[in-house]
Amino acid sequence: LKKKLAGLGAVNALVIGVALSLPAGAKASERRVALLVGHPLGGERLTPLRYVENDLARMRDVLTQLGGFPADDVVVSYREDVARVTQRFADARAALRDTPRGEATLFLFYFSGHAQDGSLRLGDGSLPLVRIKELVEQTGAPLRVALLDACRTGGITRLKGAIKEQPITLDVDDERAQSGQVLIAASSE
Repeated sequence: LKKKLAGLGAVNALVIGVALSLPAGAKASERRVALLVGHPLGGERLTPLRYVENDLARMRDVLTQLGGFPADDVVVSYREDVARVTQRFADARAALRDTPRGEATLFLFYFSGHAQDGSLRLGDGSLPLVRIKELVEQTGAPLRVALLDACRTGGITRLKGAIKEQPITLDVDDERAQSGQVLIAASSE
């Protein structure tokens, strides 16, 4: 495990912290689905990124080995276009809709790549941050987490309905009572 975590940046370290803070081992009454998206290209003006594929592999390993995510419920989308990534969100929504009633669910979205002008960059295409927020919400999972490992993604927290607050600590006895949306971005706008 030490080798897998070596050399991770600050955002990846934060991601690992989030994964480790999730209760270990998904219970039979709990469903965890993750969509991990990465693209090393961001269009003509942006330098190709070298480690996006490694970021996705490390995130998958952390979620499956430490975060209680079944391997079949962690989907990796590497170098896919906007249409395919949007379809991946629809697939996640369908998988979560098939979750038995009363079963706690968590959806985690992770992006590694470029962002520019209020959008995640997928090669020559882009997905606006406001659309990402909608897609995450539309999965229907009571608890949703989005981790954006790209420059200039902090604007997502300023979209309608998001407010910055002081950190708080909660003690929740019933994990099924947890609900809401968490957005963590690598940097400011």
